[in-house]
Amino acid sequence: SDTTLNSTNYNSWLLTLQRNPSICGEIWKTAFKHTLILHKYEEISEELIDQSPDSLQKLVEYICSTKGVSLSELPFTPSFLTKIANKILQFAENSQIEGNGLKLFHILYAFHISKHNYRNAADVMCRCADR
Repeated sequence: SDTTLNSTNYNSWLLTLQRNPSICGEIWKTAFKHTLILHKYEEISEELIDQSPDSLQKLVEYICSTKGVSLSELPFTPSFLTKIANKILQFAENSQIEGNGLKLFHILYAFHISKHNYRNAADVMCRCADR
């Protein structure tokens, strides 16, 4: 259960998974879920995301639903952050839930502003206005 998982168990479990990538996808999903629960963002790698097809979507959903988690503060490589930002943009543009897309556009806007990428920030706001 989530309450009995501690950092020591988690670290040994993650090491086992990394040594044996052929373990079924359900275990990778569980490892990813506990990575988010324990706020061990530095453990989230592209390899962990690639092991479970819906992990990138889950990560984006988690980032968007958790107050106080800023995309620009996560310890990911620039290329991985770009991958996440592109996924958020995709969700924002395809959002069928009223207001949900706006929140996603604002998350992207804040991310680009924090990186001093004003052109992309403006593009995000233009896309938001076009909606």
